Amino acid sequence: MKTLYLAKEPDAGVRNDLSHIQGEITIVDCLNAYGDYYRKKGYNCISRTEFFALKDMEFDVVIGNPPYQDGSKDGGQNKIYNQFSKRCLELVKSEGIVSLITPTSVLKGSKRFSLVGNKNLKLVDFTANDHFNVGVNICRWVVDGKHKGDVTVVTKSGTTTQSGDLPIRDLDNVDSSFVVIYDAILSHSKLIDNRMFSQNAVDAKNGRSTEQSEVFRYPVYKISGDTDILVQYNKPIPKTYGESSFVVSMSKTFDKSNTRVTILDYDVNHVSVAATPEQAENIESFLFSDYFVSLVDAWKKIDGYGFNNAVKFLPKFDKNRSWDSVSVKEFIESFV
Repeated sequence: MKTLYLAKEPDAGVRNDLSHIQGEITIVDCLNAYGDYYRKKGYNCISRTEFFALKDMEFDVVIGNPPYQDGSKDGGQNKIYNQFSKRCLELVKSEGIVSLITPTSVLKGSKRFSLVGNKNLKLVDFTANDHFNVGVNICRWVVDGKHKGDVTVVTKSGTTTQSGDLPIRDLDNVDSSFVVIYDAILSHSKLIDNRMFSQNAVDAKNGRSTEQSEVFRYPVYKISGDTDILVQYNKPIPKTYGESSFVVSMSKTFDKSNTRVTILDYDVNHVSVAATPEQAENIESFLFSDYFVSLVDAWKKIDGYGFNNAVKFLPKFDKNRSWDSVSVKEFIESFV
């Protein structure tokens, strides 16, 4: 049996001794820091670069706890567990097994990597989160090429099964009543025309430029503290071009400092809606009501994006009236 083992550090218990694994073992030095340690122990060890460059190799089993970030950005937020997960599934045999520990974000839809809809997903174990303190919710998951059928889901409350075509959630950490609201809002807002806010999303190759020209005419900005920084020039006309609009920066912080009332246009990392200053006050009364703030917290526990998606998929509401928590709650729950 050929096993591929993803290792981060050699001093984490079982990683010191892999003799319990039968057959041929290849170790991936995921952090490019402990290769010599494993080679001295007699293991075949490859670097992270070599791992991603592997060709004409298949493994019976792939296991490990890949790094979640590579630290290449400020704050170390460049996520790489998706790349590792995708590559592991590419390297395993058609009837082989992949067992990894990753953030639970792999359980939601994503263009980068997602386990949703994987017909061979056999197990998702949320109790793995009890053994690691890494600042993000994690899970252990198993894809077994021989498995066909429902997914076994393990939580602190017990074990259940469900279809792998549906989002998999740790209901111990999510208010079940909010799940109903969450699903209803997403169902309604699948249609972009049903959403309160819009984004200036453009094709990266043909839709934007760093220089202004007759083709790339429209400047777009990003919010950075108290400053608006020019990002690029867009080919298509922005959504609220020439209009006063209320803009929200899709950052980690949900507060008024990440909003603007302006005639400037912003890039895809922002959402906006045409609004007068008076209408902007009404929009603020909705977004920063106690109820919507609590909804944002609940949303983050489901998909990890918090207010980014809560705002992005927010249904259209009346911007010509002021809102309070009671009226916002009634509006949101009307979609259930």
